[in-house]
Amino acid sequence: MALKKIDTIDFINVKSGTDLVFLNLIDEADWQDEKRHVYLLQEKINNYLSFIENGELNKAYPKAVDSKLVIRVIARYPATELGLRFFEKAKEAIVGAGFDFCYEHRPSKDD
Repeated sequence: MALKKIDTIDFINVKSGTDLVFLNLIDEADWQDEKRHVYLLQEKINNYLSFIENGELNKAYPKAVDSKLVIRVIARYPATELGLRFFEKAKEAIVGAGFDFCYEHRPSKDD
């Protein structure tokens, strides 16, 4: 589960034909413990913001220079109401910092 590794960036990709660079956060956790889930997401997103703002992203991934940066949460399980409220607040903060944010629910083929 990627949320257990809050100090890592899960993966980065560029959307072909655009200047969009996605910093992808893989969320494979269910929402049984909502408060812990939100806490882990918040910590991981803060790590992503730090990675961008301290210049590590541009050093590690030169294609990101002068690109539109998007923090994207890709979740195996649909967010609860608490999770959706968290994502709204996270988006406000991330957009306020000059980046973009999106949440995508992508169930596993086994689900």
